[in-house]
Amino acid sequence: MQSLNYDALTEAIYAELAIILPPLANDPDVFGFAIFLPEDAGAACLNYTFGNESKMTAKTGSAYASDQRYSPIEWIPTLPAFKNSNRVLETLVRQFEQVSRELSDKKSRKAHGEFINGCARATLLAMKRHKLEGTFGTIWYRVLAMTDSEERILAEAFETLNDGRARKEAAVYYK
Repeated sequence: MQSLNYDALTEAIYAELAIILPPLANDPDVFGFAIFLPEDAGAACLNYTFGNESKMTAKTGSAYASDQRYSPIEWIPTLPAFKNSNRVLETLVRQFEQVSRELSDKKSRKAHGEFINGCARATLLAMKRHKLEGTFGTIWYRVLAMTDSEERILAEAFETLNDGRARKEAAVYYK
């Protein structure tokens, strides 16, 4: 899997975030931003979502209130896709499929995990750059997400991209 180069994916995500984030970062109602990562190379797609304070309806202090705030899948019913980044991702998927075609089942599963992790790492790098540049503005909760996974990279992203209130209140989701 060393032959796969994720730099183009990082750059594509970074460029799209430069367009997506400014209107959200200047909206005081937006508190959270998440990028949903692919979990399967066969259906690889990058989507994003954002959380709005005005949509927090659960009673403060309740378990549902915490889920509503810190579980990105709760924020927007239809997740917008990254258009250009997904084209780059499709190219990576084709390269991955070509490289892994001759592998045994065991090696193929391992390679698949490495591929998903490479996509996640590329996404995290793009988000880190935007965090360092202050592009997130007033968005104080920033994460990578997967619908059915507990990959270590999700916790790493949480720890890297957040501080203060987010780290204190949402840490339980990233142990």
